[in-house]
Amino acid sequence: ATALEDQTVLAGETTVFRAVEHDGDAQYVWRTVTGEELAVGTTLQTTQSVTSRYVLEVTDVESGYKAFDTVTVTVKRGIITTLSPNPADRAVAVSYRLADDVADAVLRITNLQGVTVSSTRAPVGTGVATVSLQHLRAGQYHVQLVVNNVVEDSKLLIVQ
Repeated sequence: ATALEDQTVLAGETTVFRAVEHDGDAQYVWRTVTGEELAVGTTLQTTQSVTSRYVLEVTDVESGYKAFDTVTVTVKRGIITTLSPNPADRAVAVSYRLADDVADAVLRITNLQGVTVSSTRAPVGTGVATVSLQHLRAGQYHVQLVVNNVVEDSKLLIVQ
């Protein structure tokens, strides 16, 4: 059994998982990790509010042989989509997505030791913020998207 790759989504988004179809007559069943049947067929569509794992069970109709695979949907409240440019020197545009119910988010830049060197509010409606880097020395930093004091996503930024 082969289920295509794991996915990362925002809370409340719909996810579609697909199984790789095998030669011959087979039955495809999607289950929770506790065994509850969710769907029959090569696709599973689900809307998530928490991180979850699913099991794909494929049964060869002729032999009865069963094979299994698991997929995980990781649910986040915010995702950084791009840092541009990267490497950067004067400023970086941080593109991000927030879950619908997020009212406040922060973009934080930390050095590799985890010390915060910059912090700015991430506008909820726009999905992009430009952050000045002129006060930073050349080196590597982490840009973090923080929602409710939880780091939801992080990307490596190189400052020249």
